[in-house]
Amino acid sequence: IHNGDRALIHDVRYEHIRVENAQQKLFDFKVLKSRYSKDEQRGFIRDIAIKDVFVFGDELPPSILRGSDNDHGVKNVRIDGLYHDGKKGENMLSAHIITESGSEVVFGEVL
Repeated sequence: IHNGDRALIHDVRYEHIRVENAQQKLFDFKVLKSRYSKDEQRGFIRDIAIKDVFVFGDELPPSILRGSDNDHGVKNVRIDGLYHDGKKGENMLSAHIITESGSEVVFGEVL
């Protein structure tokens, strides 16, 4: 998800997904100004649920959550079951998640 304008992107759910041979990035959520941006104002990404995602392959690529600033970040990303070759990612380090500029991840039950 890349939000390059003032939109509010919210209530997105990724569930029961099998990924084979992932490379470079797994999830890439960003609020940013890009060459396609029409607005000067940045938007938001909120309330993303990731549940039971199974990644197979040699490596688990990183996931990046980046806001344009602390006020326009990627907020309330909930992860319940991100697995690499059968091992569950229980925290930011084991799930290879990088957050920048006001972004946040919570590990726990996704309703």
